[in-house]
Amino acid sequence: MQIDSHTQLAHPGSSKKERAIKFLLLLVYGLSSACLFIPGRAIIGNPLYLVGVSGMFLTMIGLWQVVKDSRSFYWIIPIAIVVRILMIFQFPESDDIYRYIWEGQIQLEGFNPYTTAPDAEELLPFRNEIWQDINHKSIPTIYWPFAELLFKFLAWLSPSIIFFKSIFTLFDLATVGLLFLLVKHFGIAKRHLLLFVLNPLNIVFVAGEGHLEPVMIFWVILCLYTLVKQRYRLMFLSLGIAVMTKFTPFFIIPLLINKKTARALPYLFLPLLLVIPYLCEGISFLSVPSLFTMEFRHNGLMYSLFHLFFDYHVAMYCSLTIAVILCGAVFLLTPNLIRATVIITGIFLLFTPTFHPWYLLIMTPFLVLYRSSPWILLHLTILPILFFFRPTLAETSPWRNRTLLMLVEYIPFVICGLYILIKNIRHWPIKYKRPESLSIIIPVLNEEDKLANCVQAIVNQNYPTEIIVVDGGSTDKTVERAQSFSQTTVIQAPPGRGIQIRAGIAKASGDIIMIVHADSLLRSQSINRVMTAMQHQLDAAGGSLSAEYEQPSLPYRFNEFLNNARTLLTGISFGDQAQFFRKEVIGDQFPNYRLMEDIELSFLIKDKGALLFFSKGVISSTRGWKKRGYFKNFFQVIFLSGLYVFMRKFSLVKDRGEWFYQAYYGKRV
Repeated sequence: MQIDSHTQLAHPGSSKKERAIKFLLLLVYGLSSACLFIPGRAIIGNPLYLVGVSGMFLTMIGLWQVVKDSRSFYWIIPIAIVVRILMIFQFPESDDIYRYIWEGQIQLEGFNPYTTAPDAEELLPFRNEIWQDINHKSIPTIYWPFAELLFKFLAWLSPSIIFFKSIFTLFDLATVGLLFLLVKHFGIAKRHLLLFVLNPLNIVFVAGEGHLEPVMIFWVILCLYTLVKQRYRLMFLSLGIAVMTKFTPFFIIPLLINKKTARALPYLFLPLLLVIPYLCEGISFLSVPSLFTMEFRHNGLMYSLFHLFFDYHVAMYCSLTIAVILCGAVFLLTPNLIRATVIITGIFLLFTPTFHPWYLLIMTPFLVLYRSSPWILLHLTILPILFFFRPTLAETSPWRNRTLLMLVEYIPFVICGLYILIKNIRHWPIKYKRPESLSIIIPVLNEEDKLANCVQAIVNQNYPTEIIVVDGGSTDKTVERAQSFSQTTVIQAPPGRGIQIRAGIAKASGDIIMIVHADSLLRSQSINRVMTAMQHQLDAAGGSLSAEYEQPSLPYRFNEFLNNARTLLTGISFGDQAQFFRKEVIGDQFPNYRLMEDIELSFLIKDKGALLFFSKGVISSTRGWKKRGYFKNFFQVIFLSGLYVFMRKFSLVKDRGEWFYQAYYGKRV
């Protein structure tokens, strides 16, 4: 059952105090937006614009926090539309829109924007006031065929700035509609839409400056909406149009290709037919984007860091290489495709050598779903770049960065990102019901020496817990030891950790399932910490605990560090980390694998919701490491785990982990 955390309690009506706060915030938002409507004033270097947009941003955050009921939300939507309409009539600071209109006009005259630069001699008779403000007149278009056809159509209807901005604003409002459908699908609070609807960067760059981004963003969000609705033909068609608008969404394509979607893949290539009107001898659609990437550099975070130590070519290739590696990791390790799209988009923004403030708009819709604090903060700290410095677009020489402004922009973003990573603060669109009960499953096979201490550590937690011991055919006194505790239920299952755990889940009655190995000991208050967190963070699907080894030697401390880092960075935990999850989410999907069930479970949890991770949660035994030898076991675990992750991505695991079981334990076991 999916519910929204704000629908659990009835909202009979706002108090006078709450209504007064909302009215005051809306008033401040309106006054702040009024600072943008002063005619004849340039944006760059104008502190009044910075005050206005900052005020809009801060009041947006305030309204996002105080608006709980739908009635207040629906009152805010018209205000956001009115602000957009007023911004349409503001004179644009950006010169991109002049190029849009110019390229539409020359197409109507029969010229190809991919081969004819604005300063070409054959276009001399068509030069007008629009041509005067075009950027990079010596370079043909950087935009892709859908965008060019759109420019041509709009110029045929009306080659005016106001008309072009009006159409882009309609795309922006259409994206609001898609986000509303996604919010409804996931069952989350409508108030999160305010992070997009009232976002001042969205208003300034779309309705105010008339950038092309909202057209591309509309098709990307339509792609993701059709993904969750499993309409894969329309999904690929939308993504193809997005790529044919601007090249940025190209990096999303590998994420969406899998066994379920493969039959619809040809629809991705249909928008490629849009290149036909522009084909001619010697044309290269990638030449100008490549030139832009290699020769123009402004405000890129990772590129700028590398450029401190290397020349710009080496810095460029370092950025590109690391970005590709990270994208590959996301491809392998992030099963939820919307989440993977968000991460890939973030990687692109951080590693691109040129990062204009309006590039951030592609991340803005995802704030509605994931409420990422660092990216929300970046929407504020990027404002100095917008208002106090922009590169001279007419220059063809490399743009220069402004170090102080970049520090103001990125340091809060980096600090906030590190904080939520260390604290493992994550959000998810879906909300689940509040859990009330817990079942702990202990798979065992000849564990008479360890089991008693494991069960006693659970009992000592003083939390009402159902304990299910699943025996895989022990030949010692394991079953007798388990039955000696009144709190335990003992059942039998075929051997194999995943098979035994799955049998235990079928017997369990708890809302939360926790898996504890027989040679592990839960630390004091571990259960209370888990249950409290799961009851408060309703978008969490599960998680794990940090495991410490019983022997405090350097090799095992190194293992602990790697385990914690792996879990924090990738969300993949091992079985000795006391994995836990919501039974309603994972229960009947738990992998009945002989081995690798813990990694597969991690992927299932990552696909269903946010992950929780607690430090100092469980003490693990070192007996397996001693039995097999530390170094042999270390490299074997790394190799088999990595191989499994790779094979599962390409659906190559066919035997429910049997091969990995034999490889790890030996064929005689």
